[in-house]
Amino acid sequence: MTWPLAVFVPATAVLLLALAVVGRNFTRRTLRAVAAIVLLAGALVWYFRLLAPPPAWPVFAAALVLGYYVSETFAAHREPPGVDVAVPLDRDNDQTKDLLTELGFRLPAVSLHRPAAVPGGTSGDQVATIVQASEVRGGALAAALIRLAGMLIPLPRRYVVRVRAERCDYASATSTTANPWLWMTVDVRDQRGNASIAVTTFDRTRLSDAAEHAAAFVAATVLHGDPATPRWLLPVRERAEDLAKYLLGPPEPAVGAAYAAILPDRADRMARLSIVARDGAAAGIVRYELAMLEDLCGHPLAALRLHARTVAENPRFRRGQYRLGMSLVMAAGEAVRWRWLPEHRTGEHDDIVVYLRRAGMTIALPESAGQVDDFRRALLDLGQAQLREYRRALRFGDLARTSLRRRSERGSALPYLKSAAMRRQTIAVADSALLLCRARRDQLDDRLDGSVALEQARREAELLLAPAGPGRQWQYAYNLACILAMRPGDLRLVLGLLRLAADSPSNPRASEWIGRDPDLQALHGDERFLAFLRDQVRRDFPGGDGPCPAEGDWFTRGVTSGEWGGGTQPLLRGGGAHGVDHQMQ
Repeated sequence: MTWPLAVFVPATAVLLLALAVVGRNFTRRTLRAVAAIVLLAGALVWYFRLLAPPPAWPVFAAALVLGYYVSETFAAHREPPGVDVAVPLDRDNDQTKDLLTELGFRLPAVSLHRPAAVPGGTSGDQVATIVQASEVRGGALAAALIRLAGMLIPLPRRYVVRVRAERCDYASATSTTANPWLWMTVDVRDQRGNASIAVTTFDRTRLSDAAEHAAAFVAATVLHGDPATPRWLLPVRERAEDLAKYLLGPPEPAVGAAYAAILPDRADRMARLSIVARDGAAAGIVRYELAMLEDLCGHPLAALRLHARTVAENPRFRRGQYRLGMSLVMAAGEAVRWRWLPEHRTGEHDDIVVYLRRAGMTIALPESAGQVDDFRRALLDLGQAQLREYRRALRFGDLARTSLRRRSERGSALPYLKSAAMRRQTIAVADSALLLCRARRDQLDDRLDGSVALEQARREAELLLAPAGPGRQWQYAYNLACILAMRPGDLRLVLGLLRLAADSPSNPRASEWIGRDPDLQALHGDERFLAFLRDQVRRDFPGGDGPCPAEGDWFTRGVTSGEWGGGTQPLLRGGGAHGVDHQMQ
């Protein structure tokens, strides 16, 4: 049977359209897989002679080949571009040569990961990186042949970074040869056509920071040109200052680092991020990082303010949505109640309400002490709504639709689609957070005795702590511990759950978060809890030598002065009045 043209022409058009759609929304690997399936199906039809093509089939075959080539070219153009640093020229000055060499080391190290789910936790999978290409070198003929092949064969874009630096502090009294001030121009060019993609000038930058600023600007150019980049990862400040501050901060302290070494590095990182993320425009990941540091330092309202703005500007940032929900639940807790009294009202409270409204949540601050509990109930309702939306986004159907429709979110959805165990564990964490909302509401309404949520949490905790208990993410155990901490009679289960959470490799300094969490503040007077915390502090900070801060919050005073250390001696060596004063209040 021969296909009539009335059928063959529309079928060919549908195939061409399908290839174009796949090429636009997916990678070349997916496009090639779809083309292979189409080719295999055509071969099977021809082999078994199910249908015979019309006499003009070579024309349609050529159209399909051309359509595939165009689709692959389009798919290649939408893939992340490769980046290479230009080779220093003889005419370049010493600052330019040093900067190009340093930039060659910094660019491959620009790797952005999915942020941690809780303060102090480790980062998740890699979300974006800078793919380093190889610049065309060699003779003119070889370079011309390589470029010709690149024009014929669809390949991803390739950029070359060129830098020009000049000292600008010769007359300055603070001028130093080792780390001078520079004027710096960064030019990102297309390797094939030598057209400028993006160019900027930095007026005064230290040589030690210049490579990071250049790397951040190049990374911003690459990320904005990559359709697979999540929106919350995109730098929004001119010359990518927000991403530069994120990259310039000190690295995450190694596991086992001294407590004294962590505090000044953290204070420095918070100061850098605050410049760009506390009030001005900033990438979602930068503001999220600052919010997590505020949480870790025991500033729940400052963290809530930042999380609310992050979600208002990036409504599909699911990790930020989860943290906003948890921050709202924490802000509704008993330990934070006094902060909402009208006499303690500050501009920070007004900002929280403004950013929550921008995120689609309407709430009004209490005008009297009698309205505080109703306000806390409203916070709980908002937090519960955020957590429910986060929970719905984890359903297989929603993840599949997100992966198909939104290329920028595909990288976040695919891990959950590929691993049913990972999806189940994350859903269990979301369910435990919703259970915390129910228990907090019972606590607000003085219904903890006989609370269904509390009884459910106790059953799940006993099952989790059983010798053959189910494997769960440590956040699940931690949320159950926060629920059971509402009633002192469940301390045995609380400590077991906290030990389970603290033993997770992805929670390297659990004692800080446990010691500063307002949900566990009611346990600070119990010697059994303090004994657990003393032991965990020694596990988390075995390298205790060095100066420690003389003052600070409840956790810092306990670590360094022995306030809750079972005596007058500090838990870690090196405490005392000679330390650096980095207050974490």
